[in-house]
Amino acid sequence: MRITELGTSQRDAWARCPALHYHQYMMGTRGWGITPYAEPLALLFGQTGHVGLETWYTSIRAGVDPLAAVAASVTAMREKVTAIQKQWAERGDGESAPTLIDGDEGDLIIAEAFMAGYANYFKDDAKFRIVAVEWSFNIDAASFYEPALGLVKPPLPLSEMPPTRGTIDLVIETDKGFVLVDHKFHKSIVTDLETGSSFWPQAITYSRAVELTFGPVAGFVYNQIRKPSGLKPKTIGGELESQDAFLERLRAEYILYPDYFERYNGGRKRGYFLRSPVLPVSTAPKRFLAECLYRDGLMCATYALLPDRVDFNAPPPTIPRNHAECSRWGRACPYVNLCTWGYNPATLREFAEREEAHK
Repeated sequence: MRITELGTSQRDAWARCPALHYHQYMMGTRGWGITPYAEPLALLFGQTGHVGLETWYTSIRAGVDPLAAVAASVTAMREKVTAIQKQWAERGDGESAPTLIDGDEGDLIIAEAFMAGYANYFKDDAKFRIVAVEWSFNIDAASFYEPALGLVKPPLPLSEMPPTRGTIDLVIETDKGFVLVDHKFHKSIVTDLETGSSFWPQAITYSRAVELTFGPVAGFVYNQIRKPSGLKPKTIGGELESQDAFLERLRAEYILYPDYFERYNGGRKRGYFLRSPVLPVSTAPKRFLAECLYRDGLMCATYALLPDRVDFNAPPPTIPRNHAECSRWGRACPYVNLCTWGYNPATLREFAEREEAHK
């Protein structure tokens, strides 16, 4: 079995649990992994948010007024949800497609509402010299690891190792070099994100790709969007607030309270957006690339011992399982039943093969 791609998400999954990596990125007849049917709904705020921002930045890059571009973003987000619901409808097992997300009818409305506040607060982004929106890269192994060659001997030859791939939300050109922007959607803002160990692998990998493709990198920006907590449709006079009224109230939230560090309503309320400054990134640290080269080589060597393709319904190959990851942060791994009970109709029915390779 041959790994066809590597990236930050794949490396993280392998480090956490090789069995998790196998299920997410390798299993199935296509070799692209399997995904829980419920996964897209649980992540709808972030998924639709990325679609909305991609459409918005593409529009303002083309000269559309930032506030007018919101309409196209909302349309794109609704089309994304329709596609997800269609996926459920095509399961063919008699279950209806969910119309709500995590049982909360406000989630889709929130995903639409944040665009109004975002466009209002960040309307000056129309002045950016945008080079690329949702830019997918594919960097061959020899180029990606080049600064680390000679520092470590990989378990496999570079010619047998896959390219490093990924998708960068936004690439901007500045007078000091190229700046990368990555959008994150959270229930709460992480103020020290740039000091976390999970931040730097993605930042360095993305910066390396931009450096090789466009030129010198000035830095990396983390742009966070927070989901309102505790905001639900109100019951007034015994009647539930309409969705249109709730949407307007949410739009007002995002417009009136944009800055996370601003203390609104006498300090009782935080804003919803936090954009980091441009964080300098050393684009080719040899130690990081040397560690990547060795770990990636081990991963590829492990899979090289397995059959070329494993049937969706076939017993899993011998892939090490990290039991500590079966329940992380109090939440069960979506693949835990597959590992515990094996592949059978009951455990497989909640999954589908990915229709395209992970981006």
